[in-house]
Amino acid sequence: MKQKKGFIALVLALTLVVGAGIGGTVAWLATNTNNVVNTFTYGDINIKLEESANGDGNGGMVQSRDDLKIVPGVNVKKDPQITVQPGSEDCWLYVKVTEENWPKAHVTYSLVSDDWEEFHPTNTTVQSGEQYYFYTGTAEVGTAIHLLTNDEIVVSKELTKADVSSTQPKLTFTGYAIQKSVAGDAQAAWDAVNTSADLSNVFDKSDNF
Repeated sequence: MKQKKGFIALVLALTLVVGAGIGGTVAWLATNTNNVVNTFTYGDINIKLEESANGDGNGGMVQSRDDLKIVPGVNVKKDPQITVQPGSEDCWLYVKVTEENWPKAHVTYSLVSDDWEEFHPTNTTVQSGEQYYFYTGTAEVGTAIHLLTNDEIVVSKELTKADVSSTQPKLTFTGYAIQKSVAGDAQAAWDAVNTSADLSNVFDKSDNF
């Protein structure tokens, strides 16, 4: 019985094959898909670096001030802040602080410790008086990130005329941004760029005292 069933099945299969060859035409199947269109736009990063005209959130925002005075024992209100503009890609943020003729023995400041970490860049020539920092948090678009602890510069009451150079002290902040897709951490992203001149978003904000 098992052999008979096997024989019948084989005959039917042969019959179908022969019938397809002799009985008429064969319709070939054909189809097509919809187009898949990819339209690309350019990624972009825009940042701004500014502070309030009075250093306390009032008086509008400016990019430089020349009305600041160093007085022994009187702290200077100062609130520089960096902001990632709408439409920007996810990015790493950096700031370079440059001191010129700075009386650091009695006039001090620090970047917000929980937000900014000092690093030593490679592939970048670091000049005298420069310090580099990267932002340790996530730079949210439109959120101002403050730089200085307590938004102020601390002036010791021990400051004397002898401590101050005849040339005006100057403090300059420069902001940078690099897209996060370059590298998985801020240090590596900076090091992947040959020099700071390759960074397209640079904003100087200088203060003369």
